[in-house]
Amino acid sequence: MAEIQSLTHQTRFVTPAGSADRVWFSLETWKGFLASFTGCLEVRIGGRQLENGDVRFSVMTIWEYPEQLDAWDQSDLRADRFLADIEPPSYDVTTEIFEDLA
Repeated sequence: MAEIQSLTHQTRFVTPAGSADRVWFSLETWKGFLASFTGCLEVRIGGRQLENGDVRFSVMTIWEYPEQLDAWDQSDLRADRFLADIEPPSYDVTTEIFEDLA
């Protein structure tokens, strides 16, 4: 059986074209803030422009232990909750947790 090495929380969402830059810069600031959290090993942010000009983002936070991920997951600092204050709102928001196996 594989051993769990870490855990990844992934949030995917689409942002309207007009707010994509604002979302990107907000995520970069958020990423720097998360680096100070105990157990946060890495934050990855990626995106691609869709045919209609909107931008699909993928945000992954990688955590050392389940307890650290659980504590963060219950906070208002999760990507989907953090983005809720940016207008116009993002859509097609999904979140998922993965076990990173060795």
